[in-house]
Amino acid sequence: MASAKGNVRPSEDQKAEVTVDENSQLKDGGDGGAGVAAFNDKERFRRIGLNELENVPITLALMAYSVFQPLASNEVNIAMASTFLLGRIMQSVCYAYGLQPWRSIGWMLGVISTLGFVVNIIYGAFK
Repeated sequence: MASAKGNVRPSEDQKAEVTVDENSQLKDGGDGGAGVAAFNDKERFRRIGLNELENVPITLALMAYSVFQPLASNEVNIAMASTFLLGRIMQSVCYAYGLQPWRSIGWMLGVISTLGFVVNIIYGAFK
């Protein structure tokens, strides 16, 4: 699995000034050299892809298990899958455009729906 170089964060996540060199993940933000850098678009989209690879597989596994759990609620499965899809799309689009706090809200929707699958599996197991 690929890893990010150093501890560089998107500009909306970081307020500190950074030094930009030719090998950096950052590019000049067009601010006349004031030290504020903008996140490189290529790097931003690479991180979106890596983020999806970190978060989606565990939810898909829980979703599959929940669907095949005979006593788990199908209505809850549909609601959690829809919420997860909405949250991940929202998080990815907001990450691409650097929109905070909407990116965090989309991420939280994904986490809540993942936990919803866990609760539905446990509920179905003890029903």
